Amino acid sequence: MGQGRSGKKNLTEKEKNHYKDAYTQKFMPRYIPEILKATKQIQPGLTFVSNLSPEADAHYAGKGIKLDAADMPIFWYRPKDAKTYRVVYADLTVRDAETAPKAPDTLPEQDLIDMFRIYGNLIGGELPDALDLKIMLDRKSRKIVADMYLDMATPVNGKLDEEKRRKIEEIVQNPTVLQEYDPEKEKPNEEQTGKLKEESRKLVEELINLVDWEKVAPGEKNLSEEQKKKSMEAYMLKIVDPNMPTIREVTMHIQPGLTFVSNLPRRPMLITRAKALS
Repeated sequence: MGQGRSGKKNLTEKEKNHYKDAYTQKFMPRYIPEILKATKQIQPGLTFVSNLSPEADAHYAGKGIKLDAADMPIFWYRPKDAKTYRVVYADLTVRDAETAPKAPDTLPEQDLIDMFRIYGNLIGGELPDALDLKIMLDRKSRKIVADMYLDMATPVNGKLDEEKRRKIEEIVQNPTVLQEYDPEKEKPNEEQTGKLKEESRKLVEELINLVDWEKVAPGEKNLSEEQKKKSMEAYMLKIVDPNMPTIREVTMHIQPGLTFVSNLPRRPMLITRAKALS
């Protein structure tokens, strides 16, 4: 009893990590669609908050409060040109108020410190370009994409050509690779979206041309485009799955730090990345 299916006792750290990784590989894929769906549903709410101006005097005070708690304000803001506040309560009702609820006297500064520490460890010692969840997660996503293509371009028994390395890193930093658009501008129309997708397709094609197919699909020759796609997807899963826990971790630790910043009486000016699209 309690020994697991293998019946082994007194596992070494290496053996524990091996079984943990095997278990993660087995069960993680079934949760990926759920995580992606939840992220898609959550993002509009975070976008709403991030788009509020400093004049909105927005505050979040939900930490430690349970959903459906009676008469507990968790978020409030003042709409543009309004004299009253809109207050969201823990039971998810919304009411108007002439004055803002009292914000917590002590703010969780440790959340901000944890956010910088976790993010720095995740990205390799660097600090975020801006205190924005989308930008911070985008940085991690690009690192994963770069790592995948750098791995696929490195020969099995050789060293990656520096020119290939430079090219891959350059392409991955192009915003259209992940089909981004500048959130500070209007959403692109159908024609602009088409141009972005076409540019993204060409850039991805450049990346695919840098792949070492002997490594990704050993023994296979004259692969069709569909075969290349399937070979890459299978190979990528070996690299992406181990990264999923770190993405969940960074999301979990970033948000409280951003909440700390938004709860400050006067929101600081946040330095954002340079605009990538004209």
